[in-house]
Amino acid sequence: MLHGHHTLGEPATRRFRELLAQVDPALAELVSFHTFDSIRRQPDGAGETGAEESEFERATREERVRSMRRADL
Repeated sequence: MLHGHHTLGEPATRRFRELLAQVDPALAELVSFHTFDSIRRQPDGAGETGAEESEFERATREERVRSMRRADL
């Protein structure tokens, strides 16, 4: 099954980039296709940029915290 996903490769990556660009063009520019093997070949920390948290990341983190607090009630 995963092999079938990999055959989508670049066409799926392009389409995802197009869809994401409608919401966040800057983020869409960062989209790239990876296989499990290509990720395994990356050095540790290769995906870490040290960039500031995006608005989406902040909102998602805050929602997770609110959700966990509601679950504790």
